[in-house]
Amino acid sequence: MWVFRFDTGIARGGVTINNADEDAWRFIFLKTDDYRYAQFTFIMRYGDYYIGCLRYPTTILISKDLYYWYPLYIDPTSSRYNHLVNAFT
Repeated sequence: MWVFRFDTGIARGGVTINNADEDAWRFIFLKTDDYRYAQFTFIMRYGDYYIGCLRYPTTILISKDLYYWYPLYIDPTSSRYNHLVNAFT
């Protein structure tokens, strides 16, 4: 399985999952009505979970299935587009 993040003006805030064994693609979009620039900068697998970071708002998200994302941390001090959001374990 390959996971790609969306970070363009065309498709913001989502992931694409490619299952190469089945030649199947799945597109998942975040529902970010309040944040026009909610784009992933980073996605990684950590145990049974996926960790994702958004540029604006500066946010760290968690997901069990790549479909439902839940905020772990939202930086209330950052009101600008942040190119450098990342999480390391």
